[in-house]
Amino acid sequence: MKKIDIRYQQLLKDLDLYEGMIDGLIGPKTTKAIKRFQTLNGLTSNGLIGPDTIEVFEEQLEENPDNNKTPSIISNFKPSNRPYTIWPRETTESLTKFYGNVGTNQTTIPVPYKMYLAWDLKKSISRITCHEKVADSLSTILENIKKSYSQEEIERHGFNLFGGTLNVRKIRGGNRWSTHSWGIAIDLDPARNQLKWGPDKAYFAKPECREFLAIFKDQGWYSLGAEKKYDYMHMQACYR
Repeated sequence: MKKIDIRYQQLLKDLDLYEGMIDGLIGPKTTKAIKRFQTLNGLTSNGLIGPDTIEVFEEQLEENPDNNKTPSIISNFKPSNRPYTIWPRETTESLTKFYGNVGTNQTTIPVPYKMYLAWDLKKSISRITCHEKVADSLSTILENIKKSYSQEEIERHGFNLFGGTLNVRKIRGGNRWSTHSWGIAIDLDPARNQLKWGPDKAYFAKPECREFLAIFKDQGWYSLGAEKKYDYMHMQACYR
C-alpha cells in the first residue's frame, strides 16, 4: 500500500475531508479525501499525489503553523502507557487475593455503541457483566473505542462482536480457572481472531487495529495477541 506524509493526512482530517486513522497509508478513505482536496483546490490528479497537490498541501500547512507539526500515528487517542502491573499476575492465588472467589463481586456496565452477540448477530446487547474492580477501566476502554472509531469502523473491524466476559470455567485443556471466571477478560470478534491464529491470520493484528489494542494497553489490560502473538480476541485485566 502506498504511503502519505502523515502531516497531509492530518490536514485532510482537520479539513473534515478524512474520517479514518492517521496511519500514513493511502487506503480507500485517504484516496477519497485526497481527490476531494484536489477538487476543492482546482487540482487534477497526476499520480494521485503529484507535485501540484504537494505544493498546495505545504502552502496550507504554512498558513496554519499548528497543523505543520508531525502528528502521532494514533491521532485520537492519547495513551498514558500505564504498566500491566496495575493488575495482578495471572495466577489463581494472585487473582483470588485481588478479585476474590471466581464468579463473585460482579456488576454490569453499559456499552456505549451498538454491540451484538458474536454467535447470534440478531441479538444486540446494551450491558455486559464484569468484575466490579475492572468496571470503570473497561467502561473507559469502550468509550475510547467509540471516540477513536466511527460506528462504521467499529462494525467493520468487529469491535462490536461480543464473545464474552464473565464465564466461570476452566481453561481449555487445563485445570486452572480461566480469567473469564473472575469477569476480568473480554473476547471480541472470536471468529476472525481464533485462539491459535497468529498475526498472519488474526484480524486484530492488522494495522487498522493498532489504536484499538493501544486503548486496552493504556488501561493496563494485557492483550495475548499483542504480547504472545495468539488469541487476539482476548484482553484481560491481569498480566503474564
